[in-house]
Amino acid sequence: MLGKKFLMYIFSFLGGILLHSIFLNAFIGDSFLFIILGLSLLLFLFGGKYLKIIALSAVIFLLGFLRFDASINNQQKHVLDYFADEKIEIVLEGKISEKPLKQGSSNKLIIDVNSLVLGNKKESLDTKISLKTFDYQEYHYGQIVRFETTPQIPKSFEADGGRIFDYEHFLEKDGIYYVGKTRDISIVEQSQKSIFSTLYSLKNNLLKQIYRYIPKPESSLLAGVLLGEKTALGDKLEDDFRTTGLMHIVVLSGYNVSLVIMAVMIVLGFLPLYTRSVIAVLGIVAFALLVGAGPTVIRASIMALFIVLAKIVGRDYHIERTLLLAGVFMVMYNPWILYFDISFQFSFLATYGLIALMPLLEKPLSFLPRFLAFRDSAAATISAQIMVMPLIMYYIGDFSVVSVLVNMLVLFIIPITMLLGFVTAVFGFFAPVLASIIALPATLSLKYILILVEFFADVPFAKFAIPKFSFWWVIVYYLLLFFYLFKMQKNKSLEQNAIVL
Repeated sequence: MLGKKFLMYIFSFLGGILLHSIFLNAFIGDSFLFIILGLSLLLFLFGGKYLKIIALSAVIFLLGFLRFDASINNQQKHVLDYFADEKIEIVLEGKISEKPLKQGSSNKLIIDVNSLVLGNKKESLDTKISLKTFDYQEYHYGQIVRFETTPQIPKSFEADGGRIFDYEHFLEKDGIYYVGKTRDISIVEQSQKSIFSTLYSLKNNLLKQIYRYIPKPESSLLAGVLLGEKTALGDKLEDDFRTTGLMHIVVLSGYNVSLVIMAVMIVLGFLPLYTRSVIAVLGIVAFALLVGAGPTVIRASIMALFIVLAKIVGRDYHIERTLLLAGVFMVMYNPWILYFDISFQFSFLATYGLIALMPLLEKPLSFLPRFLAFRDSAAATISAQIMVMPLIMYYIGDFSVVSVLVNMLVLFIIPITMLLGFVTAVFGFFAPVLASIIALPATLSLKYILILVEFFADVPFAKFAIPKFSFWWVIVYYLLLFFYLFKMQKNKSLEQNAIVL
């Protein structure tokens, strides 16, 4: 059991990381550092009970600040700045470190650059670049490539509604410090066999089977829902998904994974608790490996595991604190995700919403039918929406009036669609006739989603833009929400103690 003091220390550590994230150029000199440590030590040795807690919290806050400071790699960040500032085209060489993303006639490659090529000589480098290529060549994870480009330093830009997208630090959280374009790229060395290259190859083969047996745009939707593949649905359809608040099922997100895992638990409700929990855990691990186990997937999957754990322990409130610890460990590993990774924020809050809010919604939603798990789907959707909606409005600026209803109507069919789509892709390798048969209900379930999306997107005032507002309103919202949850938990604890007495 984690006490209040331990929670205070956790939030002190996160507060130090958050402060340095907001003020990136902040610096603590050695003299100031020793003064803080000295004062904290004096308070801890000679102060009272509360002064000791404050002193220790200050030290832990400082450790969080220093942890973020240690994660700033200026050597990698500035190694190509001269060429970027002078707009000089150079030849670089490096390894493709993530699965290439195909975008029509272009590819997006993330490359770990290890060499600057100068004629017949190579100068060692250590940085990472997001490179866009303009060719039809097929690239693979692990290949060593050589290319010409003029490196550029990523810049923030104005998005819809006057919101500024911090593109530079969005990339920097993953260690990417430059972007570039090229039409001249050559493969120096083919990729060596590894677990990731094998997984990416398996994923590509499954995608080929999906596109073979299921027509568009249904196949594009399935590729996103099942394998996290960013495929083109078309501008109109993508806008419809945003209008209805369903874009999270098209692109892999922590919000998506959390809802899907909860839906799987609901659909498998006829099985014993531990049996369906084991199936869900195995499904999470298999899913993470199948889509390549990238940072976003790993974070979302870890969060989803805690949903399953919450069910196993019968919604004991300690699971909330365990979830907090999981988030802290992830932030300790990569401090940048706390402030600069929207996916992490959505994953954490959506998962916490499913754990903390779903039980509170059971009684208010008792009027809904349990047919097709409609009531549970509604509770899961509303719980997650309550938690993530302020961030969606702050970062994206859209408020979907129909989002909750559409999510309720769609959530129950997501795991069924994923299962049918996966079986279709697998059978496509060795049983084409069966694959064609199973593809029919898979296509129908996907078409059901598309019809709902297109219908509700055309509803007048289905979505409206939220003007840019201060982040302080988001903070006030969450303070009030967490105070309410704390009060409800406290009342529940008092009721349980009264029953025991």
